[in-house]
Amino acid sequence: MSWHTTPLQRPPCPLCEGRRKRVGYSQAFAPFALATCLDCHFEYLSPRPTEQAMRQFYESGDYYASQAQGEGYGNYADQQQSLRLTARALLTELQHLRRGARGRLLEVGCGLGYFLSEARPHFDWLEATEMSAAAAEQAKAFADRVFVGDVSSLPSGHQRYDVIVASQVVEHIYAPHSFVASLTQRLAPGGCLLLTTPDAGSPWRRLMGSKWPSFKLPEHVTYYDSASLQRLMGAHLPRVVQVPCEHAFPLALVFTKLGLGRWSARLGDAALFMPKACVAVAGFAQDE
Repeated sequence: MSWHTTPLQRPPCPLCEGRRKRVGYSQAFAPFALATCLDCHFEYLSPRPTEQAMRQFYESGDYYASQAQGEGYGNYADQQQSLRLTARALLTELQHLRRGARGRLLEVGCGLGYFLSEARPHFDWLEATEMSAAAAEQAKAFADRVFVGDVSSLPSGHQRYDVIVASQVVEHIYAPHSFVASLTQRLAPGGCLLLTTPDAGSPWRRLMGSKWPSFKLPEHVTYYDSASLQRLMGAHLPRVVQVPCEHAFPLALVFTKLGLGRWSARLGDAALFMPKACVAVAGFAQDE
């Protein structure tokens, strides 16, 4: 997709709505740039494509098998091993948080369904949403129901959930407060909402600067560290805790990012847990 011919917008801060900002990486990220809010210090993409343009991109059948350099996923299925390892680590933390309780799970943005597959032994009922109809079709093999679209695709008055997981999703969200509010409304009493995202405060980000892989443009429009993610969650739920977050990456992808792509074909589906690459926060609804 040619973003140079797509209408761009310069929004206020998505977290506090402040309009005072400092802009960086405008040359490295052109036609986009990284804005830092001078009121709350949150980082976000500005200028950025319109939300409608990005929605069309996510809904396309090519998003999980993109041929465009840096856009979407070259082949999402090639990351299956690392995604399943990440899902198992996250589910272990969820089990600790909830003391092994089962119940109903909703995953927002389920991709091809690998987290759902790993979650099956731990829950009684699994549902999900996914923007890409092609991906949702594959994910149906692992869930009781998959809805094509965003959270608004869930039927009005639909059931509430004991756990809602949005893993590596919130960084794509244009209106994070509205997003989290829409999820908290779907929580059962005492239910848990878990968000994970790349850690913009990580040492990897500081070490790599503009080449940090989680500057995934233009899909990632917001950049959270532990403090800002807790602030977002805390505005909507009464109890918030930071959760250990281990994220595995395909070794072939790591080698490619390091400029050693010629060796990547020999690595197969081997994966490596990268410490401090991501951050996770859980919020809990009030018990009745």
